[in-house]
Amino acid sequence: MNQRRLPPQDIDARVDDLVRSPLGCAFLLSLDYSGVSPADAVKPAVSLDALATAVSETTIWSADYARLIRYLALKSESLKPLARAILEHPGSRWWFAPLDRKAQVWAARAENASAAPTQARFVSPSNNRWVTWANKPRKGGLYTATLFDDETALFAALRSNVSELSIDFKNPVVCWRLTASESARVYEITSPLDLHELCARYPARGGGGCGRYLPLFPVKRIAPNADTDERSFLSVDWEAAAKDWDGVHLTFGGLLTSDSVRVASSVGWSMLMFWDLEQTLWLRWAFDAVERMPDYRETDTDIDDLAIGFPMDYMERYGLTQEASYERRSDTPIQGGGVAEKLDYRRRVAYNPIRRFLHRLAQTWAYGKNASDSRKRRGD
Repeated sequence: MNQRRLPPQDIDARVDDLVRSPLGCAFLLSLDYSGVSPADAVKPAVSLDALATAVSETTIWSADYARLIRYLALKSESLKPLARAILEHPGSRWWFAPLDRKAQVWAARAENASAAPTQARFVSPSNNRWVTWANKPRKGGLYTATLFDDETALFAALRSNVSELSIDFKNPVVCWRLTASESARVYEITSPLDLHELCARYPARGGGGCGRYLPLFPVKRIAPNADTDERSFLSVDWEAAAKDWDGVHLTFGGLLTSDSVRVASSVGWSMLMFWDLEQTLWLRWAFDAVERMPDYRETDTDIDDLAIGFPMDYMERYGLTQEASYERRSDTPIQGGGVAEKLDYRRRVAYNPIRRFLHRLAQTWAYGKNASDSRKRRGD
């Protein structure tokens, strides 16, 4: 792992990008709340667990989403010193590092757990309307996560049931290690500008989907007076991109700085949504080797030692109830010297079909209410 320090100007830009992102602010806030030092924060296991906590807290399906985003915007400037201390630490270099081609992990979903990833089974991604929501193809392609010291963003997300992944993956999770070819052409996303450039180079026009209703941070405008209306939304034409690239790698730092961040230029505006993990979307089969790994089990990592809390200040500020969050303060020590206790939400909900159904129903209602309220405020 490269341990060289970044030039000061690069750190300045990344600090700004990190605190301009709702996910970046939630990530920093959880580390600060949990008392995690910069030296511990850059450790992959801690970083990935904090990311999973931040993604879970900032989900748009939460009824408290709008309030939390406003709170994060208020806290963003105060988080800059922590962001700088972490990014100045040489151990954070992996956050924005190029793809490690020899450490890619593919996990089999529950409905296809016995099938190995092969070139014959690979399906090229195709464009459809889903692209307007998440900058992802609806079908096709292959997703891998990078192995960092025996940990991946997917494993951390499964422990926290990010995006209800426990429904899609059966425990234990069947995993394969893929070695990407050195000749594979991989597009790297390390900032919101990288995503915007990809969208501008291979534009797919369409409605911005739910993006127009989200209460987001200020727009990052490359060109003066750039439009951010729904007609100007840019996504990626994956079929066109596949002619020039074999894969698109969203780095850990790229996710933290890009999620739900609008970038607008003279050609339109773009925004990353619903990626949730450090991962690579493969547009073509570009692997030299496929090797079966030991199954991943949720008990493989001591999650109590890695528990990351989240503050309840915004709950009090907006008059919300304590039960609306999955985290609460306690006197339980965690790695890094902080105090937090993780409520075991995934066992109460993720593995109980009735609770899972009711939880999804509540999420759908909350999102519909948020969208309806936003339309009323906009006069739509």
